[in-house]
Amino acid sequence: MLGDYRWAASAPSWDEAVARWREFLARHAPPGGEFQDNFQKLHIDAAHMELARVYYVLGRIEEGDREMRSVKPGLK
Repeated sequence: MLGDYRWAASAPSWDEAVARWREFLARHAPPGGEFQDNFQKLHIDAAHMELARVYYVLGRIEEGDREMRSVKPGLK
């Protein structure tokens, strides 16, 4: 997982970052949100926040908000 995280974080462009973070989450986010351990949860949450950041930079506010809600469900 850590190698995939580093790969996503090293994307050379914003558009590539979207693709890489989405792929990371598709590979590593557990179905039903049942994490193996805190290490996995922290990396999945951080990936959602990084993807949200990229969406915000690209002006894709609704998508960014959706990613943030996946980490903090109570956000509006």
